[in-house]
Amino acid sequence: MQPKYVTVKDVSLAYIEKNPEAKDTIFFIHGNSSSAKIWAEQFISPQLSRYRLIAVDLPAHGNSSKGNDYSLPGIGRILSLALVSLIAAGDYIIAGLSLGTNILAEMLAYDIEPAGLIVMGSCMLGTGYGMEKVFKPGIDMHAAFTDTVSEEELKQYWRLAGVSAADRSKYKNFTEDYTAVKDSFRSKMFATVGEGKLSDQIGLLEKSGIPSLVIFGEEELVCDKDYLDNSAINLWNNKVYKLPQAGHLVPLDKQEELNLLIRDFARDIFK
Repeated sequence: MQPKYVTVKDVSLAYIEKNPEAKDTIFFIHGNSSSAKIWAEQFISPQLSRYRLIAVDLPAHGNSSKGNDYSLPGIGRILSLALVSLIAAGDYIIAGLSLGTNILAEMLAYDIEPAGLIVMGSCMLGTGYGMEKVFKPGIDMHAAFTDTVSEEELKQYWRLAGVSAADRSKYKNFTEDYTAVKDSFRSKMFATVGEGKLSDQIGLLEKSGIPSLVIFGEEELVCDKDYLDNSAINLWNNKVYKLPQAGHLVPLDKQEELNLLIRDFARDIFK
């Protein structure tokens, strides 16, 4: 699928799109050092064929240009402006994965009105939800926050990602996306987090009251899959979904189960 482009604040964002004529939209945001390609199974799923699907490459990722602000609020602003530009009419859901959940939450500080939210492998932070509560103790996340890693460090990072670690084709896509990241994004982004340049992301979700489908893999190795169980997020069906035999990158591990969940959520939100 050939990328299209939208320019926001001098940042050229690449995106892929399916069913542009559909009334209702699902807007996908990938995670750190990934790309829109991670949503491939959603784009070919018959379960989602009635919706307009848009998946963007974050600034400095995939086919997008480098950015001008790698703080999470800064990326959230760019993505919110892109969303408003691309979705002129109809209702929409925003779906985020991993770092994409942080960005999804930051977008809520701007002038957008999603009908629903899909939160996968949440890394969202906030008041009472610091890194020590969100991330599992003792994990080696070095590769997520530095710009040059060894092959073994990259393999270790991949093994943390999910139960598909033995799939060579998925690992090839993972490494291609990782090495394609531009402009020292990882270290620059992490530096802004260390400087405290982020919002109360969970607070933004809670305050919004937007119905949210929250999903973790049961085999999650990066984040605590239970940390949002008692939050005040408006959880769809009053539960956090935990998919068996799935890890942090749920879209790579349990494609069909995930697509069915997204379909059911979208039907409920767009009815």
